[in-house]
Amino acid sequence: MYRSFTYCFTIICICFFSIQAFSQQSRSNYNLLWKISGNGLKKPSYLFGTMHLKDKRVFDFSDSVLVKLDECPAFAMEILPDSIIRALFTRFLSTDTTDKLRQMLTSEEYELLDKRLQDEAGLSIGKLKSKQPWLINMILDKTVVVPRKGDKTTFLDAYLYRLARQQDKKLIGLEKLQDQTSPFDDYASLKEQVKTMRTKLDKSYEAKFLENMIKMYHSGDVDKLYATIYPNSTFDQRRYKVLTVRNIAMVERLTAHIREQATFTAVGAAHLPGDDGMIKLLQKKGFTLTPVKATFTGMAASYKEKAVQEKWHTFTSAENAYAVDMPAEPFPYDIDSDKASKIMTMYMLPDLASGMVYYSAAITIPTQVKPSQQDELFRKMIDGMAQNKNSKLLKESKITFDTYPGREVEFFDGKEAAYMRCRIILRRNNVYMQMISGAREQLHNQEAVRFFNSFRLQDFAKSNWKEFTDPLAAFKINTPVSLTKQSREQDMENMEGIKSFQTIFSGTDQQKGIGYLSIVNDFSASYVILDDSLYLDGVMNLAAERGQGKLIEKRDINLQAFPGKAFTIQSPNLMYYCRTYLRGSRLYYLIVTTPPNEESLKSEAETFLNSFSFTSFKSPLWQAYTSDKRFAIKFPGEVINTTDTTHFMGNGFISSHYVSKDPHSSLSYFMSRSKYSDYYEAGNETEYFKQLVEASIEENDSLLSETPLTIDGAPAKELIIQKKGNHTVKRTKLILSGSNLYELMIYVPASSVFSAEVNHFFDGFTIDKAHVSGNIFSKKADKLFADLQSQNPDLHQEASDAISDFKFVQKDLSALYTALNKSYPDDTLQYGSTKLLLLNALSEISDATTLPFIKTFYNRLAESQSQLQIAALRVLTNMNAEESLTLFTDLILNKTPKIERNVPLFYNLGDSLAPSKVMFPRIMALYKYPAFTSSLYRFANSLCDSSLIKPQNILSFREPMVADGKTRFSKHMQASNEEDSYYSDAYTLEMLARLLGNFPEDPASQQLLTQMTTSPYDDLALEAAMALLKQNKPVSKKRLAEIAANKSLCLSLYDRLASLKRLDLFPSKYLNQEYFAQNSLISYLVYEDEGGEPDKVVLLESRETEIDGTKGRLYIYKFRYKPEPDEKESWYIGMSGLQPLNKKQVSTSGNYTYTRWELLEEKSINEHVEAILGSFE
Repeated sequence: MYRSFTYCFTIICICFFSIQAFSQQSRSNYNLLWKISGNGLKKPSYLFGTMHLKDKRVFDFSDSVLVKLDECPAFAMEILPDSIIRALFTRFLSTDTTDKLRQMLTSEEYELLDKRLQDEAGLSIGKLKSKQPWLINMILDKTVVVPRKGDKTTFLDAYLYRLARQQDKKLIGLEKLQDQTSPFDDYASLKEQVKTMRTKLDKSYEAKFLENMIKMYHSGDVDKLYATIYPNSTFDQRRYKVLTVRNIAMVERLTAHIREQATFTAVGAAHLPGDDGMIKLLQKKGFTLTPVKATFTGMAASYKEKAVQEKWHTFTSAENAYAVDMPAEPFPYDIDSDKASKIMTMYMLPDLASGMVYYSAAITIPTQVKPSQQDELFRKMIDGMAQNKNSKLLKESKITFDTYPGREVEFFDGKEAAYMRCRIILRRNNVYMQMISGAREQLHNQEAVRFFNSFRLQDFAKSNWKEFTDPLAAFKINTPVSLTKQSREQDMENMEGIKSFQTIFSGTDQQKGIGYLSIVNDFSASYVILDDSLYLDGVMNLAAERGQGKLIEKRDINLQAFPGKAFTIQSPNLMYYCRTYLRGSRLYYLIVTTPPNEESLKSEAETFLNSFSFTSFKSPLWQAYTSDKRFAIKFPGEVINTTDTTHFMGNGFISSHYVSKDPHSSLSYFMSRSKYSDYYEAGNETEYFKQLVEASIEENDSLLSETPLTIDGAPAKELIIQKKGNHTVKRTKLILSGSNLYELMIYVPASSVFSAEVNHFFDGFTIDKAHVSGNIFSKKADKLFADLQSQNPDLHQEASDAISDFKFVQKDLSALYTALNKSYPDDTLQYGSTKLLLLNALSEISDATTLPFIKTFYNRLAESQSQLQIAALRVLTNMNAEESLTLFTDLILNKTPKIERNVPLFYNLGDSLAPSKVMFPRIMALYKYPAFTSSLYRFANSLCDSSLIKPQNILSFREPMVADGKTRFSKHMQASNEEDSYYSDAYTLEMLARLLGNFPEDPASQQLLTQMTTSPYDDLALEAAMALLKQNKPVSKKRLAEIAANKSLCLSLYDRLASLKRLDLFPSKYLNQEYFAQNSLISYLVYEDEGGEPDKVVLLESRETEIDGTKGRLYIYKFRYKPEPDEKESWYIGMSGLQPLNKKQVSTSGNYTYTRWELLEEKSINEHVEAILGSFE
């Protein structure tokens, strides 16, 4: 916090023009002080050249300087410090400027500059509002100044100003800040400033340069000084703007003052010499200027300042009920948190005359601080002030102010070489802080004593309720305090590209400790709230979580037909009385915070909350928009345009999306234009719009109205749709113009669905008939086949891409056969080739003519065209008839595709297995081809389980399958469980184990199955064990216990043993309801979360219940997933059941095993259970 204030003082101190000079040791030509006389002056005045540094050598000026200062009743300088401070706070500290440095520095230079500013000035370029190169150059100048013992607390000009102020002289400023800074702003090019900045990045060079400059000034020879700074006598545009123009102006103003009274003038030494210097300019006006003889007896070092009680300004804070005196009026400086919200306003006054900075602030803690908590509060505040890594706590003591407890502390900031003294007073729940910074000897000087002793507390003003209205947010509310407005923007969590925009109106009743907030939350234009209840519940639960409190009251409310939520949160330190309302997709969030256990304050909270009401929105400024000549529409604000490729109703098209947000109502207006592919066919207009309407209606939607329209000759439908329980409705228009589908849409409160603004949007859409093309109801097959043969690669690719979505019919078969016999540029591709896509299309419309075509086509394929071979074979399996499957068997066995990875050949035969028996036993010969083995075994098991084939049908292949199994099992046992082959071999062996279970009298099969039970992969061991038990062969009970311990297999083991009537083998250790219920929930979670097993599952309770007429025991669990190191632990709630009422019995059904993925803390257990059971209804 202090670093920000130091920055302000830094800027102020450097905003005097700095001279540049080199080393000069002799002082024989010392002529920094000049006498102005003649030309009718009654008394002489004096002109003194200064240097704007605190270095003690700069203050080693001639004796006559202080003597002549005492003689003159007036004192003039370039700019009076009060003017500097006021201008700096209103210009450089509050006005952002364009960051031009990134454009003119390399990234390496920019990073080096940023690092040096942070390391040496406590500033980051990112937080430096004014990024003008000249200003940063001056900051860099300051950072190379090495403090010396005996240095002054302020620079020379300010020191002389302080003496003049103490002597009650007339104080004169010859310039305004703009006069000094405008030459830099007006540079013909910023390149010169940036060039200077680059040299300053070399700190060693800068330090040496500054040291030479100090020595040059100490010598006092202004002519040599000038010649060094400006060695070129030719015209210099920069010098003219920085010196000449200003010198002329200052001499003009100074002339008027010296004619009135003797004036001592102090300006930068560079302004004195030269043809355009102030000396020559005054001479040209008829004045006589002579150097004052310089003597050096040490008068400057031994000079004693006069102890004068100056008139100070009384700063009063009516809001915080206190007052304090400072040398002048302080300036407000907002202290922000990391989240860009204001913590408090600090009032600060940099006093250039003394080099001290005065601070005053107050903040209300939104809870009563008990006496037992006071020490902890002070400790946190003091430690927070010392967070700066270079700050050191020097002194700390307890104090009492008007019976209120407090602390006084002193710090040293090594970064700034500055000391700080601070007093903290606690008045109930109001904290007051007064602080000064400067040299150590200044912490207890007369100014410091006067400042701290002037602090006094006042009575708080009585509450005065007034109506507060914000026309843009469209609400009004009664409030007893002034509300300040802040804006905040942040990214929405887990929603890429979506932002939240908050306007926060806040105020505090300092005396009572009540905080009042009204928050208006808008979102990015594309964000729409589609579920009122879910959203409002989420806001409420998040508020409770962030407030670390408990929801003690909640209810649904409604205001002017807009839904809301009223809830109260009780936390250890605060009570939160809250209301939320949805108006479209804008959230209004009202919060009143009070100290806990202060029931009497609830009525004030209710007064604030109950007074809230909505007002009418301002009308937006509609603007015409078109992206091409096809359409025109009007939007209420900035238009955001995105484009994507979409699949809708089984066909692909390119969509352009347009969205615009009304800045007043925050309603988003949507439009999309979808260009159908040139190959898209729709059946007819009636069916087409019927499908569009059905696709527009989602779950829990109600179609309120459907109106046919014609817009500029194009058929259209207008729909009004409302989701159950929502206050908003969706109004949409669907317009088909040629091959373009336009959709206009808005989600709007039901009461505004036909408002003037909404109608303006829908009625403002027009189509230019001259640019309408295409017809989606015409036939496109001939065009598709023709374009596939196109020599234009882009046209061919467009046609090829359309094959997957195209709806071929049987009359297209002949053309399909012809197309498959053609050659295409992508024939060499293994995947995604035109022929592959055509074969997939053929499989959907095949008939008896397809069999001879596929036979000829397949036999012509080369060995390298294995993917086309597989696709052709799938045409036959997709036909799923005895004739097609016989041909399939002939082709694949006579010419087996050479392919390495597993291919699921038979997956499309599952719906009707009967025709498949024609392939057995011949098809079993495929076992020798690894790519087909696992799918073959799975397919054979399906037919055996369906009794379509008998074990005898595949008996001839048993021996070679066992031999293959032994080889595969040996490989499996040697593989690591991190290798893909470990699991692929295990799955194939599982399928083989099921098959071998059909051969009870084969020792070789039994031996292999026994070996399989030793696999560390429990799934394979389970399958082998069941095959052995099916043959009434022994199985290791220890291995069965290990499988039962596997939570994902326990229930399956129980069911498999039950089917074999061998539950006597189920390990008794695991035969209990809680274990079964827990595993049922885990299995459900793994399935629902795609393999994500929870880290912990903990039983909360079990209860007897009856669901849908079934009595049983319900188990309720909390579960969590292991959090990341920086994540908060989140516990969810789920239930498992029903288990039998008799605890000695178990069930694996899990009919009522479920979770809504809700956090446990959001509701009571009973509320959670009711919500979960409600999901089944």
